[in-house]
Amino acid sequence: MPPLISNYKKRVVENKLKQTYSIFNQAIRLSEIKNGEASTWITPSSAYGSSVNSKKCLNTYILPYLNGLKKFEDNQTYIKIFLNNGVYTYWAWNGGHFEVYTRFKLPKSENFVDGIGGKDYFLFYLRPNLRDFVPAGWQFTQTKVGLMTEGGGLHACNNNIRGFHINCARLIMLNGWRIPKDYPFKF
Repeated sequence: MPPLISNYKKRVVENKLKQTYSIFNQAIRLSEIKNGEASTWITPSSAYGSSVNSKKCLNTYILPYLNGLKKFEDNQTYIKIFLNNGVYTYWAWNGGHFEVYTRFKLPKSENFVDGIGGKDYFLFYLRPNLRDFVPAGWQFTQTKVGLMTEGGGLHACNNNIRGFHINCARLIMLNGWRIPKDYPFKF
């Protein structure tokens, strides 16, 4: 019975990661029809600061085009977007992109990195200048081995390294949205 439960949990994670990737990329493409290429969008000007600017940007370019939106909330440093598929995201502007922490259940605290990266949360980036929504790890390597070892240690999808493990969504994506057999975290 435990292997069946574990396999079910893996399929849920795989499907929700793939859906989230698709939902937000579709929103970008739909928004570009009305608002022009994402590379020309007006984005927030301060890093991790103004939720007002971030909210305005998301209200203009993403939320109206987001199929499956359940709820939207904001506070002073980040914005929460809840999707109908049970995915719950935290958005924070960091220079030239939004960092989007994706979770499948509410954390025990308000800290969006509460838990284990690659298991409890996954990181994506919305990079308007490059017109895409991508899993973290795109900047380090395109190989499975690289994603499990690179990224300054903290980012590697590897449970032997103490860190955030944010490259894990990219690892799953490169494996056809399937959790590899040698994935470092158990479900």
